[in-house]
Amino acid sequence: MILIISLTLISGGIFYLFNITAPEPGMSSGNGNPAILFLFILIPIGIILIFLWNYLLKIISPYKRVLFSILLVIVGYWVYGVYHYLSFQENYREAIKAAYLEKSQPVDEEFITDLSSSFLSMSSNVVYFNLNTFILFMLSIIFLSIIFYLVNINTDEK
Repeated sequence: MILIISLTLISGGIFYLFNITAPEPGMSSGNGNPAILFLFILIPIGIILIFLWNYLLKIISPYKRVLFSILLVIVGYWVYGVYHYLSFQENYREAIKAAYLEKSQPVDEEFITDLSSSFLSMSSNVVYFNLNTFILFMLSIIFLSIIFYLVNINTDEK
């Protein structure tokens, strides 16, 4: 359990660091996105967390009804989380436009869309790495853990 909490905190810290690397709307972000180099740390952490959650589920052996209810709640949050993400991205684009207008700079819609959508742009870190996307990341791990646990139970029963 301590390892799950530790890895979750490390993941949250990585998301937070990515988030704070984003420049303010209207500021130059330089070339490329160095935060992407650290993104690959999340992949092994996620895989380890899936196995740890699966192990924890084997220890506590929850009822299938409870697990299916949790899966439904996760899917419900995914719907909300994606909606929130899309709304946040649109609001961020508007903030970038306002910053350019405030500095009396020309507003190029295509450039702003690229700036706020491109994974290679540091400006998009605030969109891709925030509390909502961290929660989506963690819920995806729990979702996969539950699915693996349920599959293992069904194969063990046969």
